[in-house]
Amino acid sequence: MGETFEVNSLEEMCSMMCDNVVPKRKKVDKLKVNKILGTMVGLAVGDALGVPVEFMNREQIRNKYGVLDKMVGGGTWGQKPGATSDDTAMALAVAEGIIKDPKFPVVPIGEKFIEWYSTRPFDVGIFCASVIQKVMLMDKVDRWSWIRAAEEYREES
Repeated sequence: MGETFEVNSLEEMCSMMCDNVVPKRKKVDKLKVNKILGTMVGLAVGDALGVPVEFMNREQIRNKYGVLDKMVGGGTWGQKPGATSDDTAMALAVAEGIIKDPKFPVVPIGEKFIEWYSTRPFDVGIFCASVIQKVMLMDKVDRWSWIRAAEEYREES
């Protein structure tokens, strides 16, 4: 099993990702840390801009907002301005899972998915919810559980 890390900030998470995913170096490459941090922040900002317009087409967005260039609330989910969706939550879960076990991250990523799902988020994709629920019902969870659950869902649907 991989080493467990406690992550207290996005910068620390990015630094750990560089240490664990990129070949070991004596000092952290600040450029890589900044790229990872920028990617994660960009994902969250883009997601937060998109939450209030989810399921709207281009014309509906233009009619309601013109150009959407600031954080607004509302939308299908009635969220506050700046709220992020399952996209950001699951991307962070993937990043944290990779930090926890860079060689075999499936189980720690899955643990983070279950932890997030247990908070009862406002939106979860049908496929993701179904697979997570299937895994939660399993007696033993390993990296193959996720594959089995996804295959079962695919066959059922």
